Amino acid sequence: MKKRYETIRQYKEKYLQIKALVDMPEHCVSKGDLGGYIEKEENLPQEGTGWISEDSVVAQNAVVWGGLISGGSVIIEDALIQDGMISGCKIKGKSVISANPILTDCTLENVEITSRSAITKTTLNNVHIDSQVSLQQVTILAKEKVELKSVSRWEKVMLTVDSAVVKHPCELSSVVVMAESFSIECNTKIKDCSFNVKKAIRIGGNKKIKNKEVTIEGTEEKPVNIKAESITINASRIHGDLHSKGYLYLTFSLIETHAKVRMSGSLSNSSVREMAQIYIPGKKVKNISHVHVDGDAVYPKAVVKGVS
Repeated sequence: MKKRYETIRQYKEKYLQIKALVDMPEHCVSKGDLGGYIEKEENLPQEGTGWISEDSVVAQNAVVWGGLISGGSVIIEDALIQDGMISGCKIKGKSVISANPILTDCTLENVEITSRSAITKTTLNNVHIDSQVSLQQVTILAKEKVELKSVSRWEKVMLTVDSAVVKHPCELSSVVVMAESFSIECNTKIKDCSFNVKKAIRIGGNKKIKNKEVTIEGTEEKPVNIKAESITINASRIHGDLHSKGYLYLTFSLIETHAKVRMSGSLSNSSVREMAQIYIPGKKVKNISHVHVDGDAVYPKAVVKGVS
């Protein structure tokens, strides 16, 4: 089977264009060039390796099998695409994208990304990300559980979801999370973030850990804000400003340098040192136990018993 590509009929007669019939060194194209549109030849195979461009579409029961697609993208329901780049993007229902894509300016729906990725200025719905990924200026909307399974860098991301679990090392910077429940179970750096969680948020693993897995860094101008009915921070290292609203269980953690933690709840098995400060309004502390304080660390508004 040779071909790779012809089919010419104009856009308004329900797509099809695309021409080439070979060259393509991966995907500066040539032979008879053109490109773009299609609604069938099962939306591009001729046994794969992608292209579309001029300026994109693909259409229903989308497929592609290979890379490129580009500036005006659309691709559409039951999308697949098993390869990289993609550019202006829309991409919809039951999306599967793999093999190291770079997706720019995207709106994706039931999205699975199963390889190393860079994703920019994007809206994702019902998300599964299964390898190293960098998200920048992204909005993620999901009705189901979001599970992030490998090293990630999130910057200027808004996540709206019922529940989410971060299971592998991650860096969150200027991230806003709105969820029913949220959990970070791995080595994570949290900087200038806001968590508005209806029920419970858990940050840090489930055990006593010598090397603190989670670093929380806020500033006076941009504190890390956490609001939830129940907040658990375990095995974490806190620098800078952390504001919590809700009952906070702070355990096996290190509050250090110029950290300022505003909390009500329970503080145990932790160290407060250097210039760190814990603010606990008088009657909002249930338990302080096995807490070590050194340097110039202070509890300015707490009644403290049994603290060494």
